[in-house]
Amino acid sequence: MKYVLKKFNKKPFLYSKNNIVAEVNNEFMNFTGYFEKDLIGKSLTEISCMLKIDSQIYLENIENEYSCHMFTKEYEPREITISCKSLKCKNEKIYFIKETPNSSVKEKFDFVKQLYTDSKTGYSIISVPDLILLKVNQNYLNTLDEPYNKMDNSIGKKHKEIITGYECSEAEEIWKSVITTGKPYHVEEFQHNYFNRGVTYWNLAIVPIFVEGNLKYIINKI
Repeated sequence: MKYVLKKFNKKPFLYSKNNIVAEVNNEFMNFTGYFEKDLIGKSLTEISCMLKIDSQIYLENIENEYSCHMFTKEYEPREITISCKSLKCKNEKIYFIKETPNSSVKEKFDFVKQLYTDSKTGYSIISVPDLILLKVNQNYLNTLDEPYNKMDNSIGKKHKEIITGYECSEAEEIWKSVITTGKPYHVEEFQHNYFNRGVTYWNLAIVPIFVEGNLKYIINKI
């Protein structure tokens, strides 16, 4: 065991036994922002929720490799590949993380904060094609129903999870059109009828962002 962990000691890793976290290395803590006391003794399900990958996959369900977005303690998104290595004992596993090169959302979209600095504008950044909420400001969250009007309950969730009545709505059709055509969409006073507070109107702008010719993100302004 010590040899195997030493082999991966320069990569962020998490070691579990019977689906309970038994060890993490400094690289894992530095990468995620969590302390050892936050992690040791937690179940893999709890860790999946802490890293906010549970809308994509749970750690215990990864057999070999899985690419996804995870989130640090400070809600910063990381595009990663999680690799799972089963040890001789079937109940022992090592999960180690590799970040996708040149994938920092913070570096790519720091300008968004500068564009929308007024007190009324809400924005979000959504990944494509899985439509995971990567970045958002409180102005945007204030438009959502509880509990998704709080950062901790919305970051890492799929778009359809946080927008009440999204599925089979006109809003979903618009998003599908933007993804299919790659063309931005803008409308003033877009009407959404399904929030708990009643009819809501948005000054809606949906802007597709391409990376190396592929649709990678969507900026949503309301």
